[in-house]
Amino acid sequence: MNDDTPYIPEKDPNHPRWLLNIDTWEVFPYEAVKDEVASNGYGIVSYTWGMWSDFNKEAPGRPKYRVNRTAEPEDLPWKIPTIEKIELSHAKRIMRKCLDDSIAYVWWDWMCVPQGKRDTAITLIEKLEKVKGDEIAKQMQIYQEAKEGFIWLHRTNWDKPNSLELQKYLELGFKPQPTFADTLCEFRLSMRSIQEQEPWLTSGWTLQEGVLLQKSKLMDHEGEPLPGDFMSDGPAPPERFALVENLSVPATGLADEIATALIRYSEGWTSSSVKKMPQGVSERVKQALTYFGPKLEDGQHSHAYQHTASTFTNLIRCGLVAYWPGKATVLYILSGAASRRFAGLEDKCWALIGALKLEGLDPWYSNKETKEGKEKDFRKIKEQFFGPLLKKYQWELFIVPKVEDPDYETLAWFERIVHGGVLPLSLFLVDDPYDNLPKLDYDATKDEIICTLESSGCASDLTGSTSDSTKRNFIQLKQDVFVRHYRQKRLDPIDADSPRGFIEVDEIKLEKRSGLIYLPVMEIRVPDASQLNLGDGWRSVEEAERKKDAEKRENAERRKKNEKEKRLENGPGLRCAAFNLVGGGETTGYFEGIVDLWGLPGAFEDITSYTDFRICGSKTKPLAEESGRCVMA
Repeated sequence: MNDDTPYIPEKDPNHPRWLLNIDTWEVFPYEAVKDEVASNGYGIVSYTWGMWSDFNKEAPGRPKYRVNRTAEPEDLPWKIPTIEKIELSHAKRIMRKCLDDSIAYVWWDWMCVPQGKRDTAITLIEKLEKVKGDEIAKQMQIYQEAKEGFIWLHRTNWDKPNSLELQKYLELGFKPQPTFADTLCEFRLSMRSIQEQEPWLTSGWTLQEGVLLQKSKLMDHEGEPLPGDFMSDGPAPPERFALVENLSVPATGLADEIATALIRYSEGWTSSSVKKMPQGVSERVKQALTYFGPKLEDGQHSHAYQHTASTFTNLIRCGLVAYWPGKATVLYILSGAASRRFAGLEDKCWALIGALKLEGLDPWYSNKETKEGKEKDFRKIKEQFFGPLLKKYQWELFIVPKVEDPDYETLAWFERIVHGGVLPLSLFLVDDPYDNLPKLDYDATKDEIICTLESSGCASDLTGSTSDSTKRNFIQLKQDVFVRHYRQKRLDPIDADSPRGFIEVDEIKLEKRSGLIYLPVMEIRVPDASQLNLGDGWRSVEEAERKKDAEKRENAERRKKNEKEKRLENGPGLRCAAFNLVGGGETTGYFEGIVDLWGLPGAFEDITSYTDFRICGSKTKPLAEESGRCVMA
């Protein structure tokens, strides 16, 4: 065999094509060693290397290739690029040191994925280019099947001063500070320092690998873990060594407290009332409310409020927020990826396939010579990526604020969702969306999201019972209601030097009945807004919730006695996706973000006539044909 006609195993959607034996330093097709792997498993490693790779210089000592156990060793069908400051011999020792002695095989992308780059000395034949895309697409399966994995922070040494800031971050998080301004300053300096020190925290591919290897140890340049007592997910005892998930604890904790403070501020809690707050509110939330101060004379939020909200954006963009095992939130992964480093534009999508558990994608890379051509191809890739993304995550992609940036209206749906600069709201919201929301599909020709209101099988309704006909209807307002808006006035740019976009949470207030229509995505409690002095109307809403709670308790008793439960209407509080109907239309509209509504019984009326509703994308696209009755007459 020679490099022009290598043996390439058939594509296997569940296993890697090749594994490296780190003891014999030979690459084997998976099919040739699957029996041994079935007994002892294989290992996996996450590290960053692309930014130091030199595809014009081959690394010495590449492994040999054997197509089966009895075959003679041959040259590996692809060359291995040199990586600055990582000698292949040292990396080999680390692999052996960090994996259990019983594990002989490792999936190591430097060796097990064909490497090559156009217009360099190390390139790939067409067949191997296709294979490279295949292996990228199934990275989730490869990682999940691995018996053991670790993170190699090869620019970090735990016993040297260059790692002290990262150790402090992992061991202590953000220490209590005298003021909230000091807390924000400490975070900014700490995050900048650890990202500059350890490039694993800024690489695009490692964002996905961290999601897939949450319980893996963080090993330094010498293959040593960081010992200590580290917070674990859930009720489990502390971990003895730092794991990937520990990178998320400080960032997510601060982001959650900022979101809580912004919500509390919208409910009327300010520096003058923090002493009256109920027990259970953290001191840092109280500090934040004191820091915000009053609004400016023009009604805008204070500079301190805006600074805090911008810090929340920076937290989201670092890629370490909501980074929990099994609970990775799609919008946080997308937001984190937007500021990460990628060798090519295409990998801004392909490097997230495994983390987002997407199926049906066939990665490819642009061969265009010009920047314009590459960007045009990347737009096609984002559109292809958006299809499986919408199919899997549905309404989770729409838990976002109303975006008031004029540029937003010029973007197609796939450009908005995939690295479009729209910030996620999930940390502001306690509950998960209903599981019986209308199904969403994408009409690429018209750039519209088709919302189908047909029954989708057995789903839970508000009573907790199930019904084959249960569905969630759109609603319109029949009375004035109390409203809380979430706004984003500026898209958040990928360029870190540009002004940050950030989320603002409006104060709850009574609003006149609007011409918008709404889709409830979750039921919400009536908050303690006593500091806002909203009057008798708000007290009536609070009473309505007490009655609703009593009805739920009654249903719980009926359930215990196997009696028929009472059908419950919508509660007084609903978190909704809002839509502005297209002028003169009835079943087509523009998405206006998530809003919170509170009203008395009878304030919300179901729109039962819809079978589908179309959500318009870019305003430069032609609108769909409008049909149906006018529901707002």
